[in-house]
Amino acid sequence: MNKIYEKIDLYKSMPIDTVKISLGNNLNEKYLEDLFSLNKKFASDNLLLMIKVNLLEVSKNLLGVNYKNESFDEPKIQKASFSFLNFLVKRGIRAFDFGDINYLVKNNPSDKKIIDTSRLINKNLRSLGKDVISLCDLSYKYIDLYDILTGDSDFDFSYICRPINIFDEQSRKLLKETYQNGGRISYKIGFSKSRSKNLSFVKESLILTSLTLLDLPLYIKDSESYFDVAGPIESIRDYLGEILKIKNNLHALPRKEFYEIIKKDKDIYSYSLKIGDNKFLFIGNLTQKEILVNISMYVSNYSEYKLLLGNYGKRTIVKNILLRSYEGLIFVRK
Repeated sequence: MNKIYEKIDLYKSMPIDTVKISLGNNLNEKYLEDLFSLNKKFASDNLLLMIKVNLLEVSKNLLGVNYKNESFDEPKIQKASFSFLNFLVKRGIRAFDFGDINYLVKNNPSDKKIIDTSRLINKNLRSLGKDVISLCDLSYKYIDLYDILTGDSDFDFSYICRPINIFDEQSRKLLKETYQNGGRISYKIGFSKSRSKNLSFVKESLILTSLTLLDLPLYIKDSESYFDVAGPIESIRDYLGEILKIKNNLHALPRKEFYEIIKKDKDIYSYSLKIGDNKFLFIGNLTQKEILVNISMYVSNYSEYKLLLGNYGKRTIVKNILLRSYEGLIFVRK
């Protein structure tokens, strides 16, 4: 807990609003009081503290059982879990990450069971406070993610955290769904120290750029190495700040007319999107090589667009635009 206190100034300097920590295994009185004290400190600095909790591990601590041999279907497990969540909410904790919920339905991994369990958890949370945020991962491969993520099912978590890889066709399909229909997804992205020396030249900066126009939260994996970068962009912190500013300006405006363009070139990912009264154009190079794109073949009025964001800094849109390694560009026509 002390290490987290030491990082508060760092968190305050970053363009983030929520910090997640994992719940400790030793749930004694001192640990819990330290946790509540940390939550108050975060709140005073306009930061939200999110707690990652394994409900079966909680039952192990509270009931003295081996959670690996227990099922969340057991009434005693549910009662202990919900009582503990009630205790945390009453003491001011407002955000929870339940991790990959497969562990809660391991004895009966079906679509119906996952949805029923999610509704049960969130029904109890919402009864404690309508502003409580719930997050989960979902790796279960059979369930219809598109219905869940676009809000057409009874899967009641506030957000589902998913890794994103725009280099994969299936991920781009999911991204298209969330742009067209909204939803409750929180895309997860992170950087490794060995790859963060020059932000512009790593594919994660392209992924970040491609997600900027979504009206949904981003989940950034924590690492101090994020800030050890050089190149056209001075720091990941600065770039995230630019992204956050754009997202805030466009927040809650309707997204419509999403079209993927340059479909036949597998080295390029590009789309157009209308947000409010403005038209946006994203172009991304999915490779490490330089690519020359004749944008006039796809966007007739390309000269009316101006650069909004780019992971290589300032660019001007021209008829034949040269995209550098993993370069991502967002242009806007007002």
